[in-house]
Amino acid sequence: SQVNMSGEKTEEGTTYKLSYFPFEGRGERVRLAFVLGGIDFDDHHVQFKDFPEFRKATPYGSLPVLQVDGGRMIAGSVALAKYIGRKAGLYPTDPEAALAVD
Repeated sequence: SQVNMSGEKTEEGTTYKLSYFPFEGRGERVRLAFVLGGIDFDDHHVQFKDFPEFRKATPYGSLPVLQVDGGRMIAGSVALAKYIGRKAGLYPTDPEAALAVD
């Protein structure tokens, strides 16, 4: 599955918008979870000049943030990667296997 840069609905009807800077950093693990899991998402790049204003709307004043179906912004790169990993079937359901991944 290709990354859907327009934010169009996926087969399940869910849209995902990941906002992060236009480089790898903390957002890359979340991008990789989307791509490896075959989940379409809007990879929104926040430009440095726009960040001071954009950050006012984020939960902790930082990036990355994820919006699911245009809802509230959810922050935390590790939590976001786990969430998408679970949605994509990439994250183990067995607690010991999950511990090894964590």
